Amino acid sequence: MKSIQSSSKPDVAILLSFLLILPLGLLADLITEPVEQMTVEAFSTSAWTDHTLAFEEVFKVIKVDSMLEFGLGKSTKIFLDNVPSVASLELASECTLNRSLSWYQECIKKFMPVYPHWRTSLRMCSADVGVLTANAFQGKPLPGSLSPAYFKEIADACAQGLALLNGTCTLAFVDSGEYGRADIVNELFSKKIPIVAAHDTIATDWERQFYGYERLDPPKGYVAITFPVRKHITFWIRQDLYGDETIGKIKLAAERMESLACLAS
Repeated sequence: MKSIQSSSKPDVAILLSFLLILPLGLLADLITEPVEQMTVEAFSTSAWTDHTLAFEEVFKVIKVDSMLEFGLGKSTKIFLDNVPSVASLELASECTLNRSLSWYQECIKKFMPVYPHWRTSLRMCSADVGVLTANAFQGKPLPGSLSPAYFKEIADACAQGLALLNGTCTLAFVDSGEYGRADIVNELFSKKIPIVAAHDTIATDWERQFYGYERLDPPKGYVAITFPVRKHITFWIRQDLYGDETIGKIKLAAERMESLACLAS
């Protein structure tokens, strides 16, 4: 495993070495709008970013002091606007490196000058994850069982992300482009993270297999709340920390969103 990490600026030498393998077409700007125009309202029209509507509702109810996200993107800007301490871990493998690194460098270019407290890292996953990702993209059958080495890579990735926040994390959000989002979520459950969220929890058959959501295993004490944005986002919230009243407010917000979606259709 290799990583690129940044607390105030990226490691330029390492980034440049990776840029040598990028196709020229990927060097164009990926985020065209100015940072100040990147708002929840602007993001609400796209399936890629409308999950920020759900986060807006959660942030109204719960004060999130620290947040870890797996998979950077435009929505990172909304997290930086609302959370004092944000860390972002981009996962990459051999078959996704060009895409992941282009996103990573673009987000740094856009956000780091405005949010110098943001901490980021790019992790090159081992072949235990990379081969599964490549096989899924190529339409090859995925294994019925996963190796201990695969689960160790998932655990190590989570540990790397949490280390960016010195081990203190209120909310973790999983939106990675590598195989096995569910296994990251389960690892975060094992760390007793107060709030865990995952994107695209309504998915096609291929996506369900790729994300592994059938393996989700939330422990007793986590309450699941799904917001019906285009691809759905589910939050698992610890009952012992937030209680019925707070969780009830978030449930109501999700129900209101569903009612509005029904009226719109």
